Amino acid sequence: MLLGLLRGELSCGGDLRLDVSVNDAGALVYHVDWKGKPVIVPSGVGFMLADGEDWSAGFDAEVERSITQTIGSWKPVWGERERILDTYHGATVRFGKRVGAGELAVEMRAYNEGVAFRYVLDSVGSRTRLKIEREQTEFRMVADHDVWAVTSAQGKYSKVKMSAMPSTVERPCVLEAGGGPLIAIAEAALVDYSRMRLGPLADAQHALVSKLHGPVEVELPLKTPWRVIMIADQAGELLENNHLLLNLNEPSKLEKTDWIKPGKVIRDVSLSTEGGMACVDFAVDYGLQYVEFDAGWYGDERDEDSDATTVSKRGLDLPKVIAHAKERGIGVLLYVNRRQYICIRVDIEVTDPIKMFQ
Repeated sequence: MLLGLLRGELSCGGDLRLDVSVNDAGALVYHVDWKGKPVIVPSGVGFMLADGEDWSAGFDAEVERSITQTIGSWKPVWGERERILDTYHGATVRFGKRVGAGELAVEMRAYNEGVAFRYVLDSVGSRTRLKIEREQTEFRMVADHDVWAVTSAQGKYSKVKMSAMPSTVERPCVLEAGGGPLIAIAEAALVDYSRMRLGPLADAQHALVSKLHGPVEVELPLKTPWRVIMIADQAGELLENNHLLLNLNEPSKLEKTDWIKPGKVIRDVSLSTEGGMACVDFAVDYGLQYVEFDAGWYGDERDEDSDATTVSKRGLDLPKVIAHAKERGIGVLLYVNRRQYICIRVDIEVTDPIKMFQ
């Protein structure tokens, strides 16, 4: 495995090559090649602060460069693979601003399955917090590719040209290059940062740009989520290579994992005692392990006053359903959105809905 690094150029010895550099105008740009041909042509990177300070332009040549090589594997708590290979070439290239204090680093990784990069900002003068108004990570393609566009997390996918896509789409965003590879744009290590959507880049052909769900207030030092570009000859390869996103996430910090019990789930959509009991029986008959009650069992999920320690849905005797599930060896999962809690798993031993959250 050979490492190619020139002006921030990075590869894992395979088909992919990533390059980050400063152009003549002082803007940071990157490009990605696949099997010796461009897939993403020079595209801008960086972000804009709420006070107007631009961290996508005004840079000198690189200040410092460090190179890493990782060949390893790790064992997930559960998943499709007993062990996951984590092999890549990495580099962190630091760029200095022409005016003002601070340096921006771009951390890069090149895998055989794809490439990824993120922004690292250690300090900006005496400031300890920043507000990022928008991110300006561009994805300029070589042609008007087909896009599998979806505008919501549970929406309907539509195959459209980039030139005809909606204002913003969800990620991962999969594109089909005519006669060429499939490209998936995704993100990883999304922690304490706004999620990324993708939209058309104004005044540019065949180009997408990151669209943060909202402004981000961050403490320094800052490491943004990874911007990931997966490329494959066949659609199935993208799915087979989904471990790339796991490799880019931080290792689990959970010391005890014996409570994690993977299984198949059926969702009750009636939010009723009768529907819940029927779902439990269905799970037993067809070898499922869980029944899930989705949004609405504790009130309107969009209402800040909805109380997830109570059952507000008429006609739903949740303790009765949980007791029935316990008798039949089926677990019960309750959905709770961010307004109350991030995620709650209800153990099958619990029968009092008030005690579930204490």
